[in-house]
Amino acid sequence: MRSVVVTKQVLACIVKERIFLQVVGPVGHVDQVTRTPAGFDCVLIHRRVDHSQVIENLGSLRAFASAQKTLSDRWDEHVKYEFATRDTEDTLETMVLDAYVNHVPVMTGGVGQDQLREFYSQRFIPQMPPSTSMTPVSRTIGIDRVVDEMVFEFTHTIKMDWMLPGVEPTNQHVKIPLIVVVHFRDGKLAHEHIYWDQASVLIQLGLIDATNLPVAGVETAEKVLDPKLPANELMKLPKGR
Repeated sequence: MRSVVVTKQVLACIVKERIFLQVVGPVGHVDQVTRTPAGFDCVLIHRRVDHSQVIENLGSLRAFASAQKTLSDRWDEHVKYEFATRDTEDTLETMVLDAYVNHVPVMTGGVGQDQLREFYSQRFIPQMPPSTSMTPVSRTIGIDRVVDEMVFEFTHTIKMDWMLPGVEPTNQHVKIPLIVVVHFRDGKLAHEHIYWDQASVLIQLGLIDATNLPVAGVETAEKVLDPKLPANELMKLPKGR
């Protein structure tokens, strides 16, 4: 392949486990310009690139990747203490003193370690059904936050005040997409925002009738796991169904 001149600078990016440099300003000669799946024009590194620029950018990439792994590992540790070892004090140890948790659909959680200690020890850890499972879908890691996309699944055999305050066990199975946005400060969790579709939960528990509402039940989770499933099904239903 003939060499081409790229009159732009570069920022490192990774595509399918190969290191590319994203085109954003002048560097000199490269062997290949490619477009990543995300639509970025990138240059595949070969011997004719300005080596000092390449080394500088690769050093930054390695440092950023190491920082990302640190955040990811700390988040995994936090989840382990919540769901595997089920230890409140270990969970709190992964968080800053003024951390807060907000389960957005029902506004449960707490602010600061005293509230979170009570929440985790009384409302969250002991009220997690033994059937609970989480299927990872994606993880996005930035400079100071992790965003986890997953499918959360359980059978409602015990009280779950953190998700269903005031609702007695229904013994119904629930499967929903769930997003967690985790912010870090000084290497520890500073806050968690947790999002899910409460209407989908209530449909699956039999607590609301979806007949005349533009809402869906387990189908929302199934389509996240299999994007090829049909779309726009709610749009096909007759008005006043």
